[in-house]
Amino acid sequence: MSEVLRKTFGSVESSTGGDVVSGSLRVGGNLFDVQIEAPDTLVAIEVSGDKLTWYTATDIAGTALIGVGSSYAAGIREGAEWVRMRVATDVGGPQLYSALVMVHKQASA
Repeated sequence: MSEVLRKTFGSVESSTGGDVVSGSLRVGGNLFDVQIEAPDTLVAIEVSGDKLTWYTATDIAGTALIGVGSSYAAGIREGAEWVRMRVATDVGGPQLYSALVMVHKQASA
């Protein structure tokens, strides 16, 4: 049996001057799902083992989670310790972006 722990990123406001990243969320090596709530495809989901080196996450089919948005949802296969959302430069002006992360953690017996 598994337990689903829901966590959510705070809103991130895009910038016309460069990429913006959300705060880091600890997923502790567990598998997790992410749902993006964004107005367009400027979002990438990044994972890290140490909060210093970040790389683009891949879904369970091996597809990189970059250029996603508009209620995109995917399961993440990496066993990363941390996850964050990156929003690329937004020439259309500042907009709010958010992502919901659901961490699948095995319940203790």
